[in-house]
Amino acid sequence: MAPGQTPQPVLYMTRTLTFTPSAPASQTGGPCTSCGGEGGKTTDTSGDGVSRQNWQSCVPCGGTGAAR
Repeated sequence: MAPGQTPQPVLYMTRTLTFTPSAPASQTGGPCTSCGGEGGKTTDTSGDGVSRQNWQSCVPCGGTGAAR
């Protein structure tokens, strides 16, 4: 820009962001009612003489074991 000229105004395409934290899991009321606070369960998929046990995370609590 040449000396003595007024600059063009700048348009900012943002808005003010606010953050409202949620309550920690320890304050939400205890263990998950679906998994009992375990965070998931072990399922037995054994068959044909092969023993298999798989861990499945609890969907409602996301595997944390805390109620949401």
